[in-house]
Amino acid sequence: MILALLKEMLEKKIKPDSFTITSAVKGLSKQGNVEEALALLNTVTGGSVHAYGTVLLSCAKTHQWEKAMKILEDLKGSKNVVPDQRCYTYAMLACGSCGKWGASLRIFEEIIGKGWVPSMYSRNAAMEACGEAGKWEIVLEMLDN
Repeated sequence: MILALLKEMLEKKIKPDSFTITSAVKGLSKQGNVEEALALLNTVTGGSVHAYGTVLLSCAKTHQWEKAMKILEDLKGSKNVVPDQRCYTYAMLACGSCGKWGASLRIFEEIIGKGWVPSMYSRNAAMEACGEAGKWEIVLEMLDN
C-alpha cells in the first residue's frame, strides 16, 4: 500500500519530499520490510538521516546486525547523508540483539573517536550488549568512566 501510494504520486508528477519518504520508510520498517525500506531509500532522492535511522532501528528489532553494519558503513561513505549518533546507536542495538557485543563496543568506541559525547542511549546500548554476553567487567568499567 505504501509503495503503491508513492508510485501513484510519481505517476502524477508529484515529487515526494523528505517527510513523505521518511514516513514511507517508517511505515515499511514498522511492518518489518527492511529490504523494501532500504530499496526505497536507494531509489529516490530525499532520504534523510532520520529515515536511515528508522531502517537501522528496524534492523535492531528484527535482529539483522549484519544489515545494520552494512547500512552504517554505506552511510559513512555517503556524500548525501551523514550518519548521526542515533544511527550509530541503532547499529549498536542491532549488534547487541544478536549477541555481537564486540561489534557494539567497536561502534561505541567509534562514537568516542569522533569526539562525540556518548548519549545515554549509546552508553546503554553498549552496556546492554556486553551485559547480555556476560562481559560484566566491561560494563563495570563503563560505569566507572
